[in-house]
Amino acid sequence: MAEDAGCRVVAADRGVPPVEFRGVAHTVWFDEIRPGEREPGADVDPDALAYVMYTSGSTGRPKGVAVRHRGILRLVLGQSYARFGPEETFLHLAATAFDAATFEVWGALLHGARCVVLPGGVPTPAAVREAVRAHGVTTLLMTTAFFNAIVDEAPDALKGVRQVLVGGEAMSPAHVARAAALMPEARFVNGYGPTESTTFAACHVLTFPLERDTTSVPIGRPIAGTETYVLDAHGQPVPVGVPGELHIGGAGLARGYWNRPELTAERFVPHPFDPTPGARLYRSGDLARWRPDGTLEYLGRLDAQVKIRGVRVEPAEVEAVLSTHPSVREVAVIAANGDRPNDVRLVAYVVPGRGEAPTAGVLRDFVKRRLPSAFVPSAFVLLEALPLGPTGKLDRRALPAPEATRDSREIVRARGPLKLQLAEVWRELLGVPQVGATDDFFDLGGHSLLAVRMLQRVHDLYGTLLPLAVLYTNPTIDGLSEALIASEPAEFQAPLVRLRDGGKRTPLFFFHGDLNGGGFYTLTLARRLAPDRTFWVVQPLGLHGRPAPMTIEAMARVHVEQVIAACPEGPLVLGGYCNGGLVAYETARLLTAAGRHVERLVLVATDADTRFRALRWPIAAAARLMGLGPEGALEQFGRLRYFADRLRELDTAGQAAFLARAAARLARQLARRLRHALPLPAPDVPAAPPLFERYYDACMGYVPGPWPGRVVVFWPEAELPARAGDPSYGWARLVARVDTFGIPGDHDEIVTRHIERIATTLEELLA
Repeated sequence: MAEDAGCRVVAADRGVPPVEFRGVAHTVWFDEIRPGEREPGADVDPDALAYVMYTSGSTGRPKGVAVRHRGILRLVLGQSYARFGPEETFLHLAATAFDAATFEVWGALLHGARCVVLPGGVPTPAAVREAVRAHGVTTLLMTTAFFNAIVDEAPDALKGVRQVLVGGEAMSPAHVARAAALMPEARFVNGYGPTESTTFAACHVLTFPLERDTTSVPIGRPIAGTETYVLDAHGQPVPVGVPGELHIGGAGLARGYWNRPELTAERFVPHPFDPTPGARLYRSGDLARWRPDGTLEYLGRLDAQVKIRGVRVEPAEVEAVLSTHPSVREVAVIAANGDRPNDVRLVAYVVPGRGEAPTAGVLRDFVKRRLPSAFVPSAFVLLEALPLGPTGKLDRRALPAPEATRDSREIVRARGPLKLQLAEVWRELLGVPQVGATDDFFDLGGHSLLAVRMLQRVHDLYGTLLPLAVLYTNPTIDGLSEALIASEPAEFQAPLVRLRDGGKRTPLFFFHGDLNGGGFYTLTLARRLAPDRTFWVVQPLGLHGRPAPMTIEAMARVHVEQVIAACPEGPLVLGGYCNGGLVAYETARLLTAAGRHVERLVLVATDADTRFRALRWPIAAAARLMGLGPEGALEQFGRLRYFADRLRELDTAGQAAFLARAAARLARQLARRLRHALPLPAPDVPAAPPLFERYYDACMGYVPGPWPGRVVVFWPEAELPARAGDPSYGWARLVARVDTFGIPGDHDEIVTRHIERIATTLEELLA
């Protein structure tokens, strides 16, 4: 773009990597500009160029729109569609190279108002909320897609804003009605205008309540200094209610396309109704009609151009870029409608050339390096040939739906509470039936706006706002969960974490037991319990560099000291999930022995595992013959059962990976035994995660003793108990009383999809 515009001067930050621009004579560094220095004066008239802004072009090369100073002045001076004045605070939300920035910057500065600049990067609802509250933002302009996302994900982010302007795509009546109900004093404006007409050509100020059964919001009337005409194919005005192409004229019209005289002549045509020499109209390519009330209604595009999240995109430009890939022989790009309002996505159909066919990831990266994010197709479909019609032209209607062409690879199930919950969020946002641990967010149809919504949902669930770049570098459930765990705040890495500081109710210490997921699900549990109950999360020993003892009993001794230090006196409630439940049980026994009152123990997906220990004596003789001893043989038996249960849950790929890990572990055990008998080198096998091994060995070797307390067991209904027919899951013979509750789902789902049900039931019991 800099080369096409013939830039002579570049102003840059030294922190930005240097870029060589052809023809640039001088570079101005921001840090060298001294406060108070006066810039050299310039003789600028209203028809001089203010900027050249680039939009999509069908040839694969963007076209520059040459906008005059006159257009900017007419946009923000003497207008009634919005309130301008020194009492307003505008939020500079748009990218500076997007024409919405013209309204944000000059709408503020030409009226003595404040202009608050949102930090760089793709904006999020959380960032908007923070800016609105911190700076008292009163005026906000957003693309329709981003406005809908805020209303869906964080509607309170707009509270306090006095005027909300929305544009770029057709406004959703349902979304604006929901926003207006939350902000009855706010002014809502539906704006329309291509870059060629300097941001806005027409605006409609909404009145509420909307008429019943409203299906569309008009784009209103032309703003001051603007003319609009709806003309037929012969350039003649059409009657009210009849569709035609929208033509725009007036002071906001751009000079034309930079160094593109042919294209300028095609789109900027002589004004048929104005005899003034040089008067022109811009052919917008948009289909519209006049309504009986004198407002304009937008109906769509006349050509193949589409709006993707408010950005004008020529599918032909994406085709032109993809066709330059060495592994692509033919390509067609179309726009497909998603399941939600204004959810338009690009789908690329690719016929590979000779050699190895390119993957969707390779093609996506290829486009991403050359075009903005809105231009990157959400799906790539490989075909043997593009379908042709009778005349030999591409038959776009015969192109298969992207869902029907998804590869048949087996989905690797997301395991663990954190990964499972992330997969559920993706499934809901992307509208797909299932999400695997290794599926790519963008291969499933994700794009930058959905990515922002997904990260906002993650923030709402876990309190951590990840930058968008993290998803681009970790686009799978496995990768994103690791990035989320790595981003844990320091205070969440302590042995005990107080998530809520309550009041009169008995404090709850919960052993989250998730060795891989960081216990993020406990955030939801804490929010759903009574607000005046102090809630502590107890981290598994061994996380964050802390050594883990070898037995459950030794772990409990460490935790007893931590719990007493955090809560020196008074009754307690303990709880735990999975292996954390066993540690919580032994900790409760030790606390009771020390004179502390544990009101209740809450066990989630934890049984007493009596099935294997009951077989201690029948296998003792065989154990001696095997040379392992009773405990060793029992441990091996328990592991076989564990392996069998895991294999039943996995798909083919997962079974293969699990068996490979089991074989590696067996090889290590044999190597240790052989090293004691024979001078053989150890086999070269990968080591299993040491923390998992240690907890597994500790759980398999734990024999729970009696405890004179009350236990509540939440058991996943999709899981079989260790001992068939035992409704107490082995705890009745050990404790004074057991209350059991079946919860839908499996071992992971019980603390993701159904954690709110557990919290509600638990709070009722404790009350």
